Amino acid sequence: MPAFLRPRLKKQRSSQTLQIEGLESRVILACHGAGPCIASRPVGDANGDGVFTSADLVFAFQQGEFEDGISNNSVWEEGDWNNDGEFDQSDPDLAFQSGTFEQAPTIPKPATPIDGAIEGSFDVSREGSATYTIPILTPPGRAGLEPDLSLVYDSRGADGIVGMGWQLGGLSTISRCSANLDRDGFRGSVSYDADDRFCLDGRPLVPIGGTSVQTEYRTYPDVYSKVVGYSLVSNDPSAPERFVVYTKQGQLHWYGGEFGSNEGRIDRIHHDPSSGIVSTHGTRLWAISRVEDRYGNSIDYSYGEDKTASEYLKSEYWIKGIHYTANNDVGLPALSRISFDYGQAKDHVRIWQAGASIEPEQRLMRIETYTTDELGHEILVHQYELAYEQNAETNRSRLTSLTLCDGSGACLPESRFDWQNSGGPAHFVMDPPLTQFPNHLSSDFLAPGGLNGQRIETVFSGEHSTHTRLNADVNNDGRGDLILIRSSGGNAVADVVMYRPDKRQFVVETLNSNLGRWHPSNVFLSADVTGDNKSDIIKIRYRTDPRFRDTVAEVYPAQSDNTFSQSPSITVLNDSSFRDPSNSNNFSIRYELANLDGDGKADLIGTRLSLGVLKIHAFRSNGVGFDPHIKEKDAISIANVTPAFARQIHTDVNGDSLTDLVFVDPRTIQFTVYLSTPEPNSPPFTAQAPVSLPGFIGGGVNPQDYYVFPMDVNGDGNGDIAIFNGTTAVPGAPTRLHVFVSNGLGDNFIRLPNAPQIDIANWDPLYNRYYPGDYTGDGRTDILFVRTQPGNTAAEIWASNGEATAGASLFRKETNTAGLATSNSNAIYIPMDFTGDGKL
Repeated sequence: MPAFLRPRLKKQRSSQTLQIEGLESRVILACHGAGPCIASRPVGDANGDGVFTSADLVFAFQQGEFEDGISNNSVWEEGDWNNDGEFDQSDPDLAFQSGTFEQAPTIPKPATPIDGAIEGSFDVSREGSATYTIPILTPPGRAGLEPDLSLVYDSRGADGIVGMGWQLGGLSTISRCSANLDRDGFRGSVSYDADDRFCLDGRPLVPIGGTSVQTEYRTYPDVYSKVVGYSLVSNDPSAPERFVVYTKQGQLHWYGGEFGSNEGRIDRIHHDPSSGIVSTHGTRLWAISRVEDRYGNSIDYSYGEDKTASEYLKSEYWIKGIHYTANNDVGLPALSRISFDYGQAKDHVRIWQAGASIEPEQRLMRIETYTTDELGHEILVHQYELAYEQNAETNRSRLTSLTLCDGSGACLPESRFDWQNSGGPAHFVMDPPLTQFPNHLSSDFLAPGGLNGQRIETVFSGEHSTHTRLNADVNNDGRGDLILIRSSGGNAVADVVMYRPDKRQFVVETLNSNLGRWHPSNVFLSADVTGDNKSDIIKIRYRTDPRFRDTVAEVYPAQSDNTFSQSPSITVLNDSSFRDPSNSNNFSIRYELANLDGDGKADLIGTRLSLGVLKIHAFRSNGVGFDPHIKEKDAISIANVTPAFARQIHTDVNGDSLTDLVFVDPRTIQFTVYLSTPEPNSPPFTAQAPVSLPGFIGGGVNPQDYYVFPMDVNGDGNGDIAIFNGTTAVPGAPTRLHVFVSNGLGDNFIRLPNAPQIDIANWDPLYNRYYPGDYTGDGRTDILFVRTQPGNTAAEIWASNGEATAGASLFRKETNTAGLATSNSNAIYIPMDFTGDGKL
């Protein structure tokens, strides 16, 4: 450890104290009586490694002061443990009587055969998930400094190096993370600039000061550790080379290597397939590389990293080995180590962060622990063998067994892990009995034509229907509810339908919540405008209603009795740019909900297409309704828009939890991305440069030949784009699905190399319906395909594999769900999670 980082030990014989300096504050540890300062080090620890072993006796006697008769020339660190000024026989007597003497940290061969079973413990996390932890047995370290490893299962865990739900616990990283509105004053995504924040094992690091080349942080919440980031570039806290954490126990934790080393520093790598150039663009994360206690005992971590430049970089890393018990200050070598062996995962998924791809392929197969015997020979102490299966339904690796053996080959009975299968591919099961909705006709459930609800995309044509149904969560129980809105006695009224698990059916919970006067031009939306996690109703009242002068938004908050407030807030929306839809200069006016500033309240986006120019306005929630109308100068304008082919979707393309706008024109084969701007006094969106659709052949003449969907096919939190394309003029032509994955920055989309097209079914815009959503609960967007053609009905789930490597299909056909199929072309399908299991 460098001297400027090491706490200094000072002896003060007269005051009988030990001072430790070099940390945030000076700590004084009192000694007891006339004895040594045993509060800081064991009695007999002459070489300062934190333990009293034979090495200390050798060190003390080498000083040549044993019973030399010279008073006060010995100090307790060199043998005068009883503090009488001389190193004589009374000192070893005291040291051995203290009971702190121990053998050097070497491990004898375990007895064979080893008995019992592999230890493990169940628990429930703070988030409510089931956990199971298996500690990894390791040889003890010097002065108690040793790795604390485990295999940890979490029922909500993702796929990792130990398969689905499992991870290797006991490692630590500092990574880039997004800015938080409450803590940082703004929202942001990871973008490798000064707006990035850093997190220590998920805990945000809050800067509190520093110099031009180093920044000091505290964790949030504070765990009383001092964190310092060191940068090579002056005044650039966004590019630290490494971090050092000073713990309250007096340890130093290095992340990204010590000075002169880059061990554990994992770079963000970019590969340009056209030029073949591989370049580094900042550090992605800093893995723990060294732990050192106040005596100089250490643990060192080493990592493997794959920067293979194929079509895209893998850019993954993994723990390779751990060495410990070394003490460089007194020349003690590392006597124990842990090694990790890997195989190749078959279910690896490429994800994207801030323009760089990450594709983990390693699967942990073996853990071995070693130590050194008295003769200096390395011996195997324990060996863990892990076995996996590849689930045919989900294409995921699942840990099936763990075997623990000692160095002689004697093994405990293997621990087996059984997984509950879903009973076959993803499918739907009819859950009787059926629910009758009073006061409703079949026409009440027709999808709004202008929103094209059956295909879940926005097009700029058509009228809204006079009845509507809204997906919602009215009571904040995590289960989807249904709001049905109809006309009754000249008023709009809302009925709430909820699923009751105890009755296994939908129940009409409340009836006739009054939503004011009815008019056919009214538009109804549902989202949480007030910030209480309950779905409110938003009613857009156009000026086409002759009883009113203005276009307004009325917000009806959800109440505790599952009705809606009868005293709505009213926000005037119209100005010179938002005239009524009947005006011939306005081809279409659209209002939709979004999350523009990350405050947990739904905002309103108004879109007007007039004479080929699309204008977009934002109305932010104020917790009651929406802020007053925005003037023309604050609008976003998009020129040369062809109404029949224009597609506008809202999704989060850069992973900052804010709603962005993607404007797609399949004929010109281009995307244009408008990133959300969270600052309240700024324009709502910032335009990015147009992006071409690589490999996509556009130019169709029929606007019905394109459907555009937001999706997240690989589960990385970035909004991807899917285009369903066919040829209406050619009977029997296939439906082709083209997938473009966001690169995490929002300035580009990547065509998946293994999915130039995916043929789902014959193209038929009259009978075919497509419903993207997560039907398998893995965080990836799947597709429900329904065909209502008489005599040729079908209902199929196409589940995302999240797979992006050559030779593997992006989607897999799960099943033909015959119970969903119907020949009624008026049937409306409403995907929702009404059971609360995370699946639609």
